[in-house]
Amino acid sequence: MLVSLYALANGSNSDHFMYLWGEPGCGRSHLLTSVLAAAQREGRRAVRFDPSCEAPDDALVAVDDVH
Repeated sequence: MLVSLYALANGSNSDHFMYLWGEPGCGRSHLLTSVLAAAQREGRRAVRFDPSCEAPDDALVAVDDVH
């Protein structure tokens, strides 16, 4: 899973969607934060989803806490 997340962050993964699930407190939000930070270090646009803003087309968008 970590290899796939890193590949998503640096743009070498051809997948356009990844879904993480698990029990509350297992670290999903922490992983998303780390993936966004890694993508930004690689020079990519990376943002958390905000329904009030439009994300750039080329951005890596993380959606967290979906019920």
